Amino acid sequence: MAHSKLLLLLGFALVSLSVSAQELYFSAGSDDDSLNSYIGIIDLSTCDTAHVIEPERPIGNCTFDRDTNLYTAIADTIYQVDLETGTLSYVTDFGVIPGEFGAVVFGLEVIGETLFAVFYSPGVALGKYNLITGEQEILNPSFGEVDPIAAASGLTVINGHLVASTWKDGFYQLDTNDLSNSQLLFPHPSFEPFSNGLGTVSVDCQNSRTFVTDAVLEQTDEILEVNFEAQTLEFVCSVDFRIISLFALEESLPPPCALEVNPIGGAFPGSAYQADTACTGAPQPILPPSLELLSEIGFIDSIRVTLSGPGGMGEQLASTGTDSIVVLGSGSAQLRFLPQQGQPSLPAWEAVLGAAQYTYGGPGLPPEGTREIRVVAYAAGNVSDTAFAYLPIFPYPPSAGEDAAVALCPGSAPVDLFAQLGGSPAPGGQWQPGSGSFDPEADAPGAYFYIQSGAPGCPGDTAVATVSLLPPPVFSLGADTALCQGDTLLLEAPAGLQVEQWQDGSTGLSFTVAQPGDYALQASNSEGCTGSDTIAVAYSDFSGLLLETTDVVCFGDSTGVLEAMPSGGLPPYAYNWQPVGLGATVTGLPAGTYSVTATDAAGCTFSSTAIIEQPEAPIAVTDTLRRCAGEPFFWEGEPVLSDTLLQGVYSSAAGCDSLYELHLYFSDTVRSSLQADICAGDAFSWEGQVWEQDTSVCMTYNTVAGCDSLTCLELAVAPPVMVSAGADQEVLPGQPVTLSGSSSAAMVQWLPEEGLSCPTCLSTDVELMATQVYQLLATDSLGCTAMDEVQVTVLPSSAYYLPNAFSPNGDGRNDTFGPLPARPGIEAAQFRVFDRWGGLFFERSNLPLEDGRLFWDGQVRGESAPAGVYVWMLEVRLPNGRVEQVQGEVLLLR
Repeated sequence: MAHSKLLLLLGFALVSLSVSAQELYFSAGSDDDSLNSYIGIIDLSTCDTAHVIEPERPIGNCTFDRDTNLYTAIADTIYQVDLETGTLSYVTDFGVIPGEFGAVVFGLEVIGETLFAVFYSPGVALGKYNLITGEQEILNPSFGEVDPIAAASGLTVINGHLVASTWKDGFYQLDTNDLSNSQLLFPHPSFEPFSNGLGTVSVDCQNSRTFVTDAVLEQTDEILEVNFEAQTLEFVCSVDFRIISLFALEESLPPPCALEVNPIGGAFPGSAYQADTACTGAPQPILPPSLELLSEIGFIDSIRVTLSGPGGMGEQLASTGTDSIVVLGSGSAQLRFLPQQGQPSLPAWEAVLGAAQYTYGGPGLPPEGTREIRVVAYAAGNVSDTAFAYLPIFPYPPSAGEDAAVALCPGSAPVDLFAQLGGSPAPGGQWQPGSGSFDPEADAPGAYFYIQSGAPGCPGDTAVATVSLLPPPVFSLGADTALCQGDTLLLEAPAGLQVEQWQDGSTGLSFTVAQPGDYALQASNSEGCTGSDTIAVAYSDFSGLLLETTDVVCFGDSTGVLEAMPSGGLPPYAYNWQPVGLGATVTGLPAGTYSVTATDAAGCTFSSTAIIEQPEAPIAVTDTLRRCAGEPFFWEGEPVLSDTLLQGVYSSAAGCDSLYELHLYFSDTVRSSLQADICAGDAFSWEGQVWEQDTSVCMTYNTVAGCDSLTCLELAVAPPVMVSAGADQEVLPGQPVTLSGSSSAAMVQWLPEEGLSCPTCLSTDVELMATQVYQLLATDSLGCTAMDEVQVTVLPSSAYYLPNAFSPNGDGRNDTFGPLPARPGIEAAQFRVFDRWGGLFFERSNLPLEDGRLFWDGQVRGESAPAGVYVWMLEVRLPNGRVEQVQGEVLLLR
């Protein structure tokens, strides 16, 4: 790539603001009372500084845009700084006021036309403002916690990407559309460094240096170089004042390697381009269709095209401009393309380059040889790229034309391949294979070559006709079918096909079948190929269903018969009888009403109903007789002494029998006993009486036959069930605890059972985050139960805590700030409070958390500290000897 001329122009235009790779701009607060804040340049090799300008009022973070305009932020408002007078001009404000805490810009940068501002208090938001259109957007406007981009402290631009430093855990490349997708580039512990300023200067096309500040003391900043590859921070130098921001003009400029012309290999594959056709002095295109322009910047300033070759002054370049691009130098060996209005798109640049041609105006034909075409594109003042194309020129051969792709449908008429070639093919060439005619019914698809032999010393010319056969549409109207009288069938053309015609010549998307016959559809696909399908439709003449019945002979028999006889229709038939039966004939039926539905092969149905009759019911008599045991009963002259069923059958005049039945029972003197068990405290009810203690009792009854019966009860009361859930316990959140119970019963159940290692064991383990009462339910083998309870109290999870805000205004509420104990015996080994610049405001050591001297009252050296965010660090010693170190932020309100 060539960049020297562009870099020289950049240095000339910005001579008053340029800095070297050893220098950065900075903004800082004053170290005396004479200035509010100022802007300077720092030499990173020595840490020497030079004063540039004092703005008219205190400022915050600063940045340049690519037109050398300087911007600064105060609260959530952006101003432009006049570098000669120091006056501030209002640009915009983001209206970022999250709750009662206000908003602070901790980083400011410009990429292209967009100004970025990162806000932190207490969450993170990213503001975007277009310096041209005035449009603005805020990511995370509610200041919700965006993990992990928290505590952002500075911004810079590295190779066109927005990078942020944080106090929390490292350096991030920000996703300017979704902060949660930001990428961690270099992790570090919290407040290492305690950074405010972050800046980058370019060394060359591929390299840059990034620097960050570290507030090590109250009024001392160290400057460290960030080595992203080695993941290290290297000390550079230190200054005795607090730096607010670091910035450089180069950060706002496009990356010097952001433009590429056909980046594949860096040059056009010209040696193979039109090597067998460029044999004439007629105008020829100079650049291949594969020309490609890429620009991360999004635009191109100008393009220069230069011709070099053996033809001398007779060789020229020519092109025509467009509405957006003007062409200078047409008719010479060099063309220059410039925007005519606005910023043309990359496709517009590619189109105007593609129209450029080589012409020869000298005597005869141009001399044989290869011409070099040099293309240089420029963008953003300091960016360029170069690529080359090559145009070989040979003696004139006849043209074989341009390659062609021929797609044919199966069954179509033969085609003349010569007529399919593009360009202006000369007749008389040879075809391989074949003769130049392709018959889809007989020839195979593939490549067919048309060859024109060249003159001596000149290569021949070849064009290729690539023939393919398109797939015809394949579809189905469905299987052949039959319909019932009066039914219709809707045939529909498949989606995506063009209807050519139905069997009757119609061309609608559907056809309705209403009579028997063969129906056909011919349809074509998007390539114009046609296909067809045929369906045969028949109609059933099913017109009736007759039922023939045979009645039952005797009452209650199942001797009835039904036979179904269909009229017309298409066999075979299916029969569905109700309430039961299949087939045309059903036998063994009792008297009743029956219905049948017959279905023929076309699915047409007829239903019919018939009744099977039976004669009147025969006489049937049933009696019951009870006797005492030992007393005989005589049946037909024979004694009967045991329970039995006696039957007598009598024939009617119609041959159907009548029946007489006698159920005979003998009752003994019955002794029965009942044994029952109940739980202690329960009651047992028997024979109208209630017992609650062990009981043995009998009762005598007389039966209807006069025979005595004796019934006895044996009742046993089980001993009470004993159960204990154990003593109440206290644990810390998540600390394992064992529930140990005892019981006289074999079966136990802990309730609730969620989280228990064994809910049905006397001893079970659990880990709790909140206080819980458990019940132990015991059940013995008789089902008797007893229950006991145990409470597990979960103590507070932390031994101490610190509020996130306090208001030392003397109203007796939240007037001091310090660690608060959740339980006794905790000691603060060290407690310190810093301002946002790292200044130590308060310190106490080796005091119990209950000691009032441990709490900060918001005073610094006898004066009230200003409202704002302060950083605290705490080291505590717990009763078990363990030491914990924590840190955080607190908001002082006034």
